[in-house]
Amino acid sequence: MRASNNAVADLIPVDVVVNTTVAAAWYSGVNRPRNIIVYNCTTGGTNPFHWGQVGT
Repeated sequence: MRASNNAVADLIPVDVVVNTTVAAAWYSGVNRPRNIIVYNCTTGGTNPFHWGQVGT
């Protein structure tokens, strides 16, 4: 895969995705929002992993 070595590779551990999915389902079940809510699960802002680290 071609990418800049300095670009953030937003690789998310599966447990973070599962926890976010469960929390989103709980929130929607409890609060019954009238509008569609879009959830975005990323870790690049708190734990950046750069493509240059993949080969090392």
